[in-house]
Amino acid sequence: MDINTLLKANQIILREFNLAKILAKSIKIAIETAEAEIGYLILKQKDNLTIEAIASISSSQIRVLQSLPIESKDRETQLPLLPTKIINEVARTREDIIFNNNKFEVKFTEDPYIAANQPKSLLCATLSDRDRLIGVLYLENNLTTGRFTNDSLRLLKTLCTRATIAIAKAQLESKNLEAESTILPQNEEKLMQFLDELPLGISIATGEAKPNYCDRTAKKIFSQGAIDSIFIEELATTYNAYFQSRELEPQAEKLIHNALKGEKTYICDLQIGSDEEIILLDIWASPIINQAGRIECVIFVFDDGSDRKQIEAEHWLLQPVSHNLSYSYQLGGGLAASAASYVVRDGDRELYQAILQSKFAYVFNARQMGKSSLRNKIIAQLRSQGYRCGAIDLTEIGSSNLNSEQWYASLIFHLAKSLEISQFNIRPTFTQWWKNLDPLSSVSKFKKFICEIILKNIESKIVIFIDEIDSIRRLPFDVNDFLALIRFLYDYRAANRDLSRLSFILLGTANPNYLMREPRANPFNIGQQICLKGFKLDEVQPLAGGLDRLCDNSKKVLSEILFWTGGQPFLTQKICHIIVHSGQNIASGDEARSIALLVKEKIIENWQTQDNPAHFQVIEQSILQSANKFALLRLYEQILEQGAIAIDLSDLQIELILSGLVGCGDDFLKIFNQIYLRIFNYKWLTENQS
Repeated sequence: MDINTLLKANQIILREFNLAKILAKSIKIAIETAEAEIGYLILKQKDNLTIEAIASISSSQIRVLQSLPIESKDRETQLPLLPTKIINEVARTREDIIFNNNKFEVKFTEDPYIAANQPKSLLCATLSDRDRLIGVLYLENNLTTGRFTNDSLRLLKTLCTRATIAIAKAQLESKNLEAESTILPQNEEKLMQFLDELPLGISIATGEAKPNYCDRTAKKIFSQGAIDSIFIEELATTYNAYFQSRELEPQAEKLIHNALKGEKTYICDLQIGSDEEIILLDIWASPIINQAGRIECVIFVFDDGSDRKQIEAEHWLLQPVSHNLSYSYQLGGGLAASAASYVVRDGDRELYQAILQSKFAYVFNARQMGKSSLRNKIIAQLRSQGYRCGAIDLTEIGSSNLNSEQWYASLIFHLAKSLEISQFNIRPTFTQWWKNLDPLSSVSKFKKFICEIILKNIESKIVIFIDEIDSIRRLPFDVNDFLALIRFLYDYRAANRDLSRLSFILLGTANPNYLMREPRANPFNIGQQICLKGFKLDEVQPLAGGLDRLCDNSKKVLSEILFWTGGQPFLTQKICHIIVHSGQNIASGDEARSIALLVKEKIIENWQTQDNPAHFQVIEQSILQSANKFALLRLYEQILEQGAIAIDLSDLQIELILSGLVGCGDDFLKIFNQIYLRIFNYKWLTENQS
């Protein structure tokens, strides 16, 4: 099942009001999406976990609402239905588990179910909302190893967590249907406690459309205190609510009108708040009808739609921009946005989410870690969604022998060209416009260009990417004002709402402490740092496209490649490129030997002559040409001797990290990969310390 189908299925579940149907659809979609053989949807009922839905890919029958204890056994074999040790561990720790290839942790091997069945692929994930455990999803596949991945886990959790919210909604409606002629049952205090514990906003109105009740969660969603006296048709003026691309009032009137006629109604993407802070809501209206056929009340359920919007955002990120059927690995330079060999990492998702939230973000990493490829990918996706993007590589402007007037004028020229502002919409000419502002400083002219030209001529959201930001350190004038302006444009959003449409993303190989040290005007104090780490095995499936015809087991080949490269993007692509161009077939079971031999012959031996395009030389020069050369070599010697050292993120450690030679673990620095360990060895260190 592709992501589009999954999103549609998610909406189908959210529109459903019948509890049994919600459970059946949820577990069916889960096993089909993950290509599991069997699936269990387990819910937390008070302090117990009970099986509420069971589905198998081999059977059309789905068992729901039997509330079986997780310790239940199969009637025929008397074997456990589930590995209870794994399920209880996941519920207790709130940490998801994926096991592939029959490799289980020792503490689980004695579980009776695991011992008897030895499943090839297993996924067990928590379903939570607002830090509250709702249940557990358990999936299994005994036909294929390596079936479940982190990407499928992320989508399944989002889908099933929202399904359990729909389940809570259906349970609430079921309880209310039992009421005969009153809006609230006699035991009102217990019901209020129940409503307040739901991860949903609940509002109740009488059959005459008069407000009657609003729970704690709804009040928190609206952030307006008590809203018992406010009804939905007043949301537009009271809460600054509006729909994306359509008016609120007709939709709200239709929602109320249909509910008062006895129809269940659903609307989504209601925006509440201001440009600075927007909440997306999904709203259900469900009438409660008594035995006489009269509408006693209407229950409105409000749910924060951010989870749904997040998987839609990831869908845009993972979706190819164009259908490019050619496949190749690239050595050097940024990958095109449509490149089939592009690998999506956690950093991609973090940057994309930061942009959607209009944050200032910066990506400072070693060279050849994929910054330019990431920029190309994100820009293409943003443009496909209606954003206007500008991208400037500061090395194109230059840094030598430029005064501030020349540098800022060039910056404006390149930015206007990238944003496609024809002739800057300035009359008579840009030169005259610039000259008319001569009493102002260069940075003030740049500010006017942003506020009076860019924002007034572009109505959509705008993202400006500034690459190679580290080059500003070589300018012969103070550039603190440039970075301070970026901070000012974010701080000034409250006074100028148009600025909320503008975001800056800085990329480069830079230590933010060196770029600007003034705390009050430093944009990095309010920005989000995006870390690009090495490729992980569950991320590199796109690279298998060029290897499948030469390798019996491309996943195992990629695993061996990552052993040598540590996931370093340039080296990983380079080894894939070498394999393809060698035409050598790699048989199953021979992956480790073949990759080790290839790395030794084609990369490590005589690395100076084989380093094309330059990679190891770039790392070497960043250290040997540094003003801190000997301090960096001493620090590297310490890491080489000890294997790893504690992180303190001193300026010296940051400089060594930015060289690319070392990488960060959780709390330590270590040499980035096995190739570097063999090239930048004790012999290299001794030669360069003298």
